[in-house]
Amino acid sequence: MLDKIRKLIQEHKPIRTTLYGDSICEVGRSPTYFGGASCAAQNWGQQLGRLLQKHYPTSPFTVTHFAIGGQNSFEGLGRLDGLAEHQPDLVLLSFGANDCGYHFLPPEATYQAQRELIGVTRGRFGADFVVIAMGGENPLFPTWRHPE
Repeated sequence: MLDKIRKLIQEHKPIRTTLYGDSICEVGRSPTYFGGASCAAQNWGQQLGRLLQKHYPTSPFTVTHFAIGGQNSFEGLGRLDGLAEHQPDLVLLSFGANDCGYHFLPPEATYQAQRELIGVTRGRFGADFVVIAMGGENPLFPTWRHPE
């Protein structure tokens, strides 16, 4: 698992990491929104990049954000070609919350779109892939329709 990343670390080479998703990954599209964090440096992707750099100091990790808030997995699939500018070694896919509520998709459509995102990304870029699951329903504003 994560064979490309393991090899790059062993060879002390840089690792390009791209967060591909919805609002939780969004940093840089707007001057005031940072994926729910108070500033860009506090976004979970930036924090993860710093942790990876700390544990693997001889392999520079860069983290880029390829995210649009409000999109569901199917809409993310529609902008797959734009991922080419990032040339990722590692893609962290984080879609799904909008699929369950704000921009509802039936579960089988979510599965199909994410399977396609993973397959095409691996095929085009040879990137390793990690799917980041969403945290769960907001109890103060329940909107999800998929069974948990």
